[in-house]
Formats: sequence, structure tokens, C-alpha cells
Amino acid sequence: MQEAVKKICSWQYANCVDLWVAFISLNIHDYDLQPLLYTIIQIINGVAVLFPGPRYMPLRVKCIQWLNTLSESSGVFIPITSLVLDILEYKIGKESSKPGKDFSFSSAVKVSTNFTYPEPGFLCGLCGEAV
Repeated sequence: MQEAVKKICSWQYANCVDLWVAFISLNIHDYDLQPLLYTIIQIINGVAVLFPGPRYMPLRVKCIQWLNTLSESSGVFIPITSLVLDILEYKIGKESSKPGKDFSFSSAVKVSTNFTYPEPGFLCGLCGEAV
């Protein structure tokens, strides 16, 4: 089971889901992809709630982005409010007087275990990516 979870939280898995989201988004109106749309929405929602801790926030933000992309291209309402609000409730690490390192949401699936509370830029970036 642990190995299966590690496979889900990997770049290979994230890139595969990203590819499927892009394909479905571009072809949803040309082909009958509604069953595939429903399936990928369920998979993404499952991944988003599989890792509830703050360490996996970048992956959860990516899931929200995928769901927004699918919703916009298909015209189907996909509720993401609970995912966004869950992210906004976390307080990461301890506040420190040192400025935090810049964090790129586009290049991370999870944050490191020794990640400390950075400047408000991280939270602003988190909110911006989630919305």
C-alpha cells in the first residue's frame, strides 16, 4: 500500500493526469468524452483528499487547477470550494524572522519535511494558484 501511495505522489503520475486533463479539455466537444470526464474528475478528487497534510499542498493546488481546467472547457460545474478552504485553514510550520525561500508551485509535488513558514509570499502564491 505504501508503494502505491508513493507512485501517486510522483511526477510521472502528475504528468499523466496533466496529459489526460489537456486531452479531455481540448476534445470534450468533438468526441463523446463525458464518461472519461467523470472518471478523471473522480480520480483527481481522490488524489486531492488522499494527502490531507500541508506537506502535499502543491499537489492539492495542482488538483484544483486540473478541476478548474476541466470545468472551464466542459461547462460542467465541479465543486472545489472544500478543497480550497481546506488549504486556506493550514498554518505551515513555525513563523520565523528569516525570509522564506521562494517556492514554485509549478515545480513541486510536495514540500520538504523541514519546510518552515516563509514570508506571506508563499500563502499569497498558494491562494493565487488555488483560485
